[in-house]
Amino acid sequence: MIPVEVARPVSSVAGYISQAYQQVEEMTGIKFGEDYLWHIFNPDKSDWYQHSEKSAIALCIAKEIYPQKQVAFAADLQYALHFEGRDLTDDEAYRNLLDKYRISPDDFYIKLKSAEYKEKAHYEFALCKQLPSHKFSASINAGE
Repeated sequence: MIPVEVARPVSSVAGYISQAYQQVEEMTGIKFGEDYLWHIFNPDKSDWYQHSEKSAIALCIAKEIYPQKQVAFAADLQYALHFEGRDLTDDEAYRNLLDKYRISPDDFYIKLKSAEYKEKAHYEFALCKQLPSHKFSASINAGE
């Protein structure tokens, strides 16, 4: 999770990801999408300035509505980013998930911009900081 306060351009991680993504594909069987990889291989042309705040808020909203589907929603967020190449800092990146999960767009976008849900997401960031770090996240944070 990347707090908005430490958001960085995709170029800060592109070198590492361009070297590591194939190993991730081999180990997990997942595939990174062409649209996502375009940003990784063209960081000088990409306008991505990634952070996890908005996607964390979206997950808090979904968890409240469908607590039993929170893992599926989180997986769909990962798919939207890493396969479809959606910029999860853009409000419209969530539109297709709202249809899939039958979430009212009006309610969702009000909550997405609310202080209440931003606070919930920041609470979850604080919880994640307490988890042990892993080599991958440490490498990304170091800009490797």
